[in-house]
Amino acid sequence: MAFSLRLALTASIMALLAAASADAEVGNVRLVKIWAYSKAASTADWNDLYRRDPVELNERLRTPDGGALHVRFVDDTDLRLGSAAEILIDRFVFDPSNNAGALQAEMGKGVFRFISGRMAKDGVRLGTPSAFIGIRGTDFIVDVRDDGSTVVAVLEGEVEITPRAGGPAVAIAANQTALVSLNATAVQIGVAAVTVDAGLDSDAGIDADSGSGGAGGQGGGDTGGND
Repeated sequence: MAFSLRLALTASIMALLAAASADAEVGNVRLVKIWAYSKAASTADWNDLYRRDPVELNERLRTPDGGALHVRFVDDTDLRLGSAAEILIDRFVFDPSNNAGALQAEMGKGVFRFISGRMAKDGVRLGTPSAFIGIRGTDFIVDVRDDGSTVVAVLEGEVEITPRAGGPAVAIAANQTALVSLNATAVQIGVAAVTVDAGLDSDAGIDADSGSGGAGGQGGGDTGGND
């Protein structure tokens, strides 16, 4: 019975991976403030991002100082990048029939907000230079600092933080913060606050099917707020 179950799970995962390979688009851009850029794994060039543009697997996303980028994944997960942020989307598979899937991303620097969607929460794993983050249905902010340390603030739900250098996982709930320093093996609770960034606020009134895109190479101003 156990072998049959493992075989079925393996087949399900392989089917998801095959589907992901056939269709690399994993979401789309909901909002761009000032500028935003993307870079595919196969190229060294950064391309301008516009609202409604697709976001694809293995893309690296970046914002400049003062910029912001909001992405909606196909499972309705919201990912928001604040000022001077960079992230790599290195795995995304999703089966809408049962909400099974996996989302893995590496947050290199900057401030991010993550609002979970329909995907089963145990399939989400976020990395930073100093920590791994698992979710349990939640809304939280991640602040990856220049020294590689990570501060997490939970707005709703719960997250589990594991030091990347080793050490026990620690769960934090709504209204709690946690700090993991680079190469540290312990999670410190309530000792630091995340950077405040207006670019992480709600994009209420923004419709991905209307309005102008991002700034591109020529600027273009703030596309946030109501159209």
